[in-house]
Amino acid sequence: MDASGLPTHLTSLLEADRIIVRQDCIPKSKERCSILNTYEVFANDSNDKWKSILNFEEQSSWKSRMFCCSARPFRMRAWAHDETVLLMRRPYGCPASTDTCLPHRLEVKLPDDTPLGSIVRTFGRCESAFRILDAEDTPRLLLKGSCMASNWCLDFVFKIYSVKGGRSIGRIIREWREECDVFYIAFPRDLHVVLKLLVMSSSVLIVRHEQGLPESLLSSIDWDVCSHALRRCTPPLQIPQSYSTVETLR
Repeated sequence: MDASGLPTHLTSLLEADRIIVRQDCIPKSKERCSILNTYEVFANDSNDKWKSILNFEEQSSWKSRMFCCSARPFRMRAWAHDETVLLMRRPYGCPASTDTCLPHRLEVKLPDDTPLGSIVRTFGRCESAFRILDAEDTPRLLLKGSCMASNWCLDFVFKIYSVKGGRSIGRIIREWREECDVFYIAFPRDLHVVLKLLVMSSSVLIVRHEQGLPESLLSSIDWDVCSHALRRCTPPLQIPQSYSTVETLR
């Protein structure tokens, strides 16, 4: 699919090489499972000017958020200026870390049911990874990150690779925060716009394992002390201003 088949509000990604996906912060007085996850997406342009391009909101039951946590099934609707521009659906995924169970799979399509592709989680011994597939289920990109950061209060880094191998062509950084998640995404400017959308959508699958648990189970953790101690051992992560293109994926 080329950009001509996309809603007008999504074509602004053509000039983008960096995206920020910001989850709405959850007040400490509320438990995470009691409200829906909502996100706002910002993108830059060729002049490095930033603007909000869309919002998306999770549609799921509080029971699934309470008991299934990060394995819960959900749907998401993305909109811009009150117009639905993107739909996402994830069936229930097995919480066990094995490829023999139901995989964590996020399906992405346009409002007219035209499929754009999907993101499938794969499991490794010491890494967490996702495959980005196009509408024909052909692998196009790989996202690879350490499995350790999902269990500790660390920034979580996923590098983006072409399926043909070679060095990384971009990255996703999930900045660790207690109350909400912020994702910083960088990729080549000439990456196909549909692949940019799929990379952006993959951020909702990169979650903490404790996400969705009631506040009463987390109140005993001193997050500030934990974060401070681990950050002393971890160099600060900076989003590069640009990436050299290894290949244009079209």
